[in-house]
Order: sequence, then structure tokens, then C-alpha cells
Amino acid sequence: MKLSLFVLFLVASIQISAFAQKYYTPKSGSAERKEIMDALRPEFEKYFGVQLKFVVDEFKVLFTSTGSFVWITFEPSNPKTNKLYDISETILRDKSEEFDSGLKTYAILKKVNKTWKVVNYVCSPTDVPWVCWWKEYSFPKEIFTNTAPDC
Repeated sequence: MKLSLFVLFLVASIQISAFAQKYYTPKSGSAERKEIMDALRPEFEKYFGVQLKFVVDEFKVLFTSTGSFVWITFEPSNPKTNKLYDISETILRDKSEEFDSGLKTYAILKKVNKTWKVVNYVCSPTDVPWVCWWKEYSFPKEIFTNTAPDC
């Protein structure tokens, strides 16, 4: 009897942990990371008006029963020099007073029909606009660095 209860407890524990949501970071050079970066690149090369290489700060991927999600923070750099772009080198140069904290960008992506799509992003924010993105875009809260409990 004790053995069967232990086995039942063990099986239940394994099933619960199998459904626990845990994000991860794709390894540099992996096909998955390349696929996500290739989805980001056209959006942000157009936004910054330059060819770019991503200098990644945070990169979280999460697969759930409701979808596949990415949270990424990065700064754009010149792919030839590997030097971070200054705003004066981008098409945002006329808005430099709005980007006083550099070009750090925060973005969320979702996989739609087997393709990663940029859902929303913000560059050089003066506040923390993503704290309610989990609710606004139906993203899992645990993928974000900061969230607000009541949005």
C-alpha cells in the first residue's frame, strides 16, 4: 500500500514538472537562434535604417500549450566593425533627444503559422512599458523581466 502511494506520488510529481513552464536561451550559432534573429533583422534594419548585428542582453524563449514566445533585449551594432551604433549613425538621428539612454531595444515575438513575428517593441524607453505586455498580448508573465500584477 505504501509503495503504491509512493509510486502514485512520484508519477504525479513527474507529470506536474513536465507541464511547468520554463524559458531558456537558444545557444549562439544554433539554428533556432538564427531563425529568431532572422525574423527580427528586417524589422529593425528598417527601424534603425542600417544593417545591424544584435548585441543581445536578454534572450528568453518559452513554449507553452498556448504558443511559442520570445522576450529579447539588445543593442544594434555595426556588423563590419562590431561597434554599437550611435543614434547619429541611424535614421533616428533627428529624434536624438527622445533616445537619451542609447538604442537598447526590448521586443516580444510570437510564433504564428511556424514563423516568428515581432509583436511589439520599444527602443530606449524612459519608463517600463512592457510590464503589462503579458496581459495586453496574452504572453506568459514568466518570460518578462518585470511585470505589473494588476494591469
